[in-house]
Amino acid sequence: MRYVDLPVGDFDAVVAFYSIIHVPRSDQPALLSRIYAWLRPGGYFVASFSSEDLAAGVDEDWLGAGPMYWSGYDAATNIRMLIDAGFEVIRAEVVPQIEPDGEVRFLWCTTRRPVPQADLLR
Repeated sequence: MRYVDLPVGDFDAVVAFYSIIHVPRSDQPALLSRIYAWLRPGGYFVASFSSEDLAAGVDEDWLGAGPMYWSGYDAATNIRMLIDAGFEVIRAEVVPQIEPDGEVRFLWCTTRRPVPQADLLR
């Protein structure tokens, strides 16, 4: 995800469910900028993010699947990163989810790459 080379402005939508949380948080702002570039004006980006601050962590046996890396920011920082990347945030909501190890809270965001004003007047 951090290194994939996709065409600029070629997608109507990008989704990232439970994936960005596995990218080192220091790389997440650049990833969001890349995703923004992949979208056409008016294109949507729907994603889940961490809702709590975690620089980095490894669960040695996550749900029996072996080691799993985690990293992320709190909800407010994630929203600010989306805005800084250029996205219009349509909806952002922290949603609890029950997993075998207990409750986990994810930030779910629906965003859009804005349409330039000049294009709206056409």
